[in-house]
Amino acid sequence: MNSAIYSLVLALAVGHAGAQPKGSPDQLDLLPSKSPTPIFSATIRGKQYRFVLDTAPSAGMVSSRLVKALSLRPMGDADANDSSHNPNVKVRLYRLDGLQAGHSIYNNILVSADPSGQDSGPLSDVDGILPLSTFGEREVTIDLPGRHLVIGADAHLKSKLAKSPTYDDNHGCPVLQMRLGGVRSAVRLDSGSEMGLSIPSSMLSKLHVIGTPKFVGKARTMFRTFDINQVKVSDEVRIGGVAFPNDGILINDIFPEPNLGSRAMLSHRFTFDQRNHRILIE
Repeated sequence: MNSAIYSLVLALAVGHAGAQPKGSPDQLDLLPSKSPTPIFSATIRGKQYRFVLDTAPSAGMVSSRLVKALSLRPMGDADANDSSHNPNVKVRLYRLDGLQAGHSIYNNILVSADPSGQDSGPLSDVDGILPLSTFGEREVTIDLPGRHLVIGADAHLKSKLAKSPTYDDNHGCPVLQMRLGGVRSAVRLDSGSEMGLSIPSSMLSKLHVIGTPKFVGKARTMFRTFDINQVKVSDEVRIGGVAFPNDGILINDIFPEPNLGSRAMLSHRFTFDQRNHRILIE
């Protein structure tokens, strides 16, 4: 199983992207892919590029191909980490302007380039990985079942969001409360990960485990590779009060907290109200 988590936390203040929305919501079709991650097409300077929408990072990352194609000029360097509490990695920063998604244009998008310069992992298939903040404070709906990405919200959706639960913002990553059997824990929503629900092994002793964990493959962040094991549990999974399918839990000790990847997001539609930190899961 080829899985990946692409999280980037930059050690500097990150502002919101500058948006020029055209009023009504923009609905984009998600592009066909072997990966469950939401991949969409956007236009820059008249040419179309492919991007992953990743809810986990505070800033984006683009391929060296895109840096060269757009002649992006460096803004400086920063320390980056993938939330695994391993040593930081030095990355070069750029500003992406004029990204058109639907009828709207977005500017001042903070991105870094693959520090290896090899466009490894997801950057071998797409031109960049962009965070929620790409779209300023507009509402964002990731509809993996319906294969759509919607930027903005109409009045009906806004009224539903006003009654929806809030989420915590951890460096741009939405964090919700999860109940896994009798265990309560925070969980990161990470649409840039190809994995399902993963938890640290320290939680296993509190769950009703069926059998023993089995090695299922390796996963990687943009900076490191690690082993992944899977185990079946009989416990119910509820995130933000909503039930999720339990087809097996992944064991991932590189991160200290549970992580909900895009494979586990295939069963629901997620709408993020970035301004008010509210989330609607349908």
